[in-house]
Amino acid sequence: MLSLSNAFSKQDLADFGQRIQRILKEDLQDFSYFLELKFDGLGLSLLYEEGILMRGATRGNGEMGEDVTHNVKTIGSIPLSIPVKGRVEIRGEIVMNKKDFEQLNEERRENGENEFVSPRNAAAGSLRQLDPHITARRKLTFYAFELHTTTLFEENGNKKNSFEKQSHAEKMLTTFGFLTSPFVTVENTIPDLFFHIQKLEQQRHNFPFEVDGAVIKIEEKNLHALLGATGHHPRWAIAYKFPALQKETKILDVSFQVGRTGVITPVANLEPTILEGATIRRATLHNFDEVKNKDFRIGDVALLERAGDVIPHLLHPLLEKRTGAEIPIALPTTCPVCQGKVIKKPEEVALRCIDNACPAQKLGRLRHFVSKAGLDIKNLGKERIDLFLKSGIISEISDIFFLKKETLLTLPSFKEKAADNILESIERSKKQPLWRLITALGIPLVGPRTAKTLLHSFKNLHEISLATVEELETTADVGPLVAQSLVDFFQDPNHQVILQALEKAGFGEEKKQEKRQSIFTGKKVVLTGSLQYFSRDEAKEILETLGAECIGSVSIKTDFLLAGEKAGSKKKKAESLGVRIISEEEFLKIIPDDLKK
Repeated sequence: MLSLSNAFSKQDLADFGQRIQRILKEDLQDFSYFLELKFDGLGLSLLYEEGILMRGATRGNGEMGEDVTHNVKTIGSIPLSIPVKGRVEIRGEIVMNKKDFEQLNEERRENGENEFVSPRNAAAGSLRQLDPHITARRKLTFYAFELHTTTLFEENGNKKNSFEKQSHAEKMLTTFGFLTSPFVTVENTIPDLFFHIQKLEQQRHNFPFEVDGAVIKIEEKNLHALLGATGHHPRWAIAYKFPALQKETKILDVSFQVGRTGVITPVANLEPTILEGATIRRATLHNFDEVKNKDFRIGDVALLERAGDVIPHLLHPLLEKRTGAEIPIALPTTCPVCQGKVIKKPEEVALRCIDNACPAQKLGRLRHFVSKAGLDIKNLGKERIDLFLKSGIISEISDIFFLKKETLLTLPSFKEKAADNILESIERSKKQPLWRLITALGIPLVGPRTAKTLLHSFKNLHEISLATVEELETTADVGPLVAQSLVDFFQDPNHQVILQALEKAGFGEEKKQEKRQSIFTGKKVVLTGSLQYFSRDEAKEILETLGAECIGSVSIKTDFLLAGEKAGSKKKKAESLGVRIISEEEFLKIIPDDLKK
């Protein structure tokens, strides 16, 4: 299931039409455009054998998805059987209607559970539930938009295994009992197409589900094969994306969050505002320089924006709506959590709590340590870390590696299987490369690249912890600020106790991963865009295992560009320089199977 390329303007659509004409050249025949809604949901593939629903799978990375068959069978808008023999694949989108989303979040608020950010997130989370009964209660809806089959159908008195028109296939889907886009049209010109897109943009709030654009396909299905596809998207279709929505809201109050490094972030508590299907109650103000420069005040009416799944943020206050009753936002003089001392360094915009024992910092460090950006300990997410900390069975990150099964079983609702899974994940995490542990420690200014560089110069974590600023500065990519940050971290007595405990748990010498020969050996590779199957760090780790050097920018010396979704300027530059571009799908085919896990 390929992605779609995106259009954002009338010119982008015109370029799409011109590309179609260029590709067809001498084979050019009259063609038209089929337009339907672009649902903001989760892609799903349904497989029917001899009319019976056999499998439901999420889109995943386009080649490999998640089997959600048991959950799919609980969704009322998905027929368990269709009147067709042979093998048929139906593709479409799972969505949650706005009213059902609001009701679900209201229930979660009453139960003290975290709310879903958007209907799309709620739909994805509901479809992936381990218990089909939960999925059944979540009121999901499926809309079909593609039909693939080798079965013979009768169309206009003739038997065939494909349809002449996209609109014919759409009608067949409704015959089978599927819901399809409530708005479709077929147009011959880009101006006519754009007219309907503009109307849809104005009416997007009127649909019961979230709509984030429109999908345009070439109506004549016999041209689809001629037009073909790239490794990323079909050439016969494109998605027109609506611009981000903005809405006015009121700042009721401002609270302060303390992160794992002590940074204090002002957060605006808002009048509940529905934007793109989500009820927004809070939005970050980023830092106190932002507050000062934009002059946000308590009581201000401000402009709120939220694009897709991006965290909502306030653009600026609407000064013309001020009444004079607005209150300036004052910098806290002590930590809002531990009431400890706060400082603002001249070279930073951040205000920081400097007490490492601050409960908010401790919680943030623990969450980061087990996360994908840290040591990536499976089965140990935020909720469980919060529970372990509140119950007192852990206090610092090193305590995780000394947990006992009998201790876990004393926790409420904790059963043997859950305890076994956590302990197995913790044990596996000890085999992670040492640079991951260094990154997981959350040392300010030290990310994966710096962690890997340090291990080229120092044998283990103990050596790094004893190094002086001058010794650290001799390492590539380590400047004065990073060196001082490392020294400050390792000289902290609390951190020294944690490091000793980690060594006792089995962390110490770097476990060198043997380099393998591949097409990437000795080559410079740049990554860009969003990868679906791997995190960016995981992809870099694989590339480095295969002998590549991962660099940050594209130049004439770049050998490969690994391009995920929404690849932007780097991809354009790579194309202009003739750099070989590899999609994530191609990457999956190239790398050994054991590195895909």
